[in-house]
Parts: sequence; C-alpha cells; structure tokens
Amino acid sequence: MQDDLARILGKAKSTISETLSLTRLPKEIRDECRKDPSIPKRVLVGIASKKTEQAMLTEYQKYKDKINPKDKTDTANKVSKVQSTINSIDHTAGLIRTLNIRVMSPEEMQG
Repeated sequence: MQDDLARILGKAKSTISETLSLTRLPKEIRDECRKDPSIPKRVLVGIASKKTEQAMLTEYQKYKDKINPKDKTDTANKVSKVQSTINSIDHTAGLIRTLNIRVMSPEEMQG
C-alpha cells in the first residue's frame, strides 16, 4: 500500500512511512500542532517513533521545554527594547512640549 501511495504521490516510500507514523501521535500533541504548525516534521517523526503514548508525551514536553526558554527570552528582550524606545520618544515629546519657540532666538532654533 505504501509503495502504491508513494508512486501515485511521487514521493519516496520513506516519506510516506514517516508521514503515516504521525497518526500514532497522541491527540493532545496533534491538537497543539494544528494550532502551532511551526514544529518541524522531523521532530514529530522522532516523537512518534516512541513505543508508548506516555513516552511520546514526555518527549514532546522535553522538546517544548527546550525551545520555550529561548522564545521567552527573545520576546522579553524585544519587549524591553520596544519599551525603551517608547520611553525615549515620550521623554523627547515632553521636552518638545516645554519649548517655547516664540521666545527663541534664531541661533537657538538652529541648534
């Protein structure tokens, strides 16, 4: 059957076999992957190769734990940089509001 499917789809039998192995994944993992399709197929194939559902769930959790700290740090750094920029803009806007250009000399306006 896999040979026929591989021939019809123009894919290698190993590709068909790997793809079909994903049906072994526990429902929780499949549901999460539908919401977040960024998890590489090779990772899911490795998880699906485990013997038991519990082993698959454990391996999936290890994968998530490994990638999440970096994501959280990157996100926190980006938020921190954005907040710093916003603070600078607010500070500059406050300084601009205090300027009274009506009483400034041409030299002061230049800079």
